[in-house]
Amino acid sequence: MDRKKAASVAGALVIAVGIWLFQSGKFKSEAQADKFTSTFLVDHEQTDNGFELFTSDTNQYRMWFPLQYVIHKSSYKSSEDESEVWTASTKENDSYNAGKITALFSKKKSKAAQNKLDAFQPDYMLKGKNATIYVKKQTRDGKYSIYHAYVNDDYSDKYIYYTFELKSSEQTNSTKQQYWVEKILLNTQFQKNSAQ
Repeated sequence: MDRKKAASVAGALVIAVGIWLFQSGKFKSEAQADKFTSTFLVDHEQTDNGFELFTSDTNQYRMWFPLQYVIHKSSYKSSEDESEVWTASTKENDSYNAGKITALFSKKKSKAAQNKLDAFQPDYMLKGKNATIYVKKQTRDGKYSIYHAYVNDDYSDKYIYYTFELKSSEQTNSTKQQYWVEKILLNTQFQKNSAQ
């Protein structure tokens, strides 16, 4: 066997072993390795690279969860199937999507929540899976890109209010960052109740 063929075989073997180790759980992402965060993740559901399907403890919504993020157990609060709030962040700070995500889910819009939504001035709107999404982008101190988003169920009063606080710099690709945020928003799906 000549050197090129041997190198090709060796390279293919290294890739195959790497894939096998990853799939067998030897290499886990931050989210998969974290005991608390991993309880929300659904293995082997189809998502894009870098995400895993997250199912809310309320069983009211599902979303694509970024695998380098970890939910802070101390931030997590849930009221049966009525509401849920959590904050997740990254340990690494050098990627374009490093930062913090906060999510607040509610099954019903209170008068105060409806007033906040009515006063919300979005920069743009997206159409998700049976949901309408309103997004506002801000910057803070030139160091953070902040996205505020309401994801409203088209068939009920359910909604999620997200805040993405992502580190930014001159090297940050803001288009890539925005695409990443939108991927999470567009893949947030409300579960249908039997009464609906």
